[in-house]
Amino acid sequence: LGANHAETINALNSLARLQDRRNDLDGAEATYRKALAKDKLNIVILGNYAFFLQNSRHDLHNARNVYQQALNADPKDAVNLTNLAGLCFVTGDWVAAETHIQKAWEQAQKMPDCYSARTLLIRTAIAVLALESPLVFLGHLKAIFSCQTSHARWEPTTVLQHLQERLPQPDAEFFSAL
Repeated sequence: LGANHAETINALNSLARLQDRRNDLDGAEATYRKALAKDKLNIVILGNYAFFLQNSRHDLHNARNVYQQALNADPKDAVNLTNLAGLCFVTGDWVAAETHIQKAWEQAQKMPDCYSARTLLIRTAIAVLALESPLVFLGHLKAIFSCQTSHARWEPTTVLQHLQERLPQPDAEFFSAL
């Protein structure tokens, strides 16, 4: 692997994501597996592969296992904590979702980017299901979006779909306006 190891892993990651966007799911999966064969503890590859399994393959069981592998390698990774919280939310494991989202929020506050927004989105979803008011979380989301020069690109994910289907009408309208 030598000096180009990181470049090889990055190239494989980019290729797998491109294959996924082009709906070449078998190709994407093979490329993720090839990247992991070269670096089985790479949290970016593990996280992207788990996200792929969750949102493209709809293989929630294996996605959860792969997120856990990534978190075993780096327990404080906000991206994988957030995505695992989203998967737990979608599968109805709200206690685990809340636990992971709290850990993710501790880390995400240090990096105000789209994952701060995603963390808040999942926390909003948990509030809706717990019959709590989601407005405080939606307000935080609106504040993050108003500070950005461009809106975050929301990819269709199982979490976003799940939330949109369950938000009460006034909150759904507020969320859509974001």
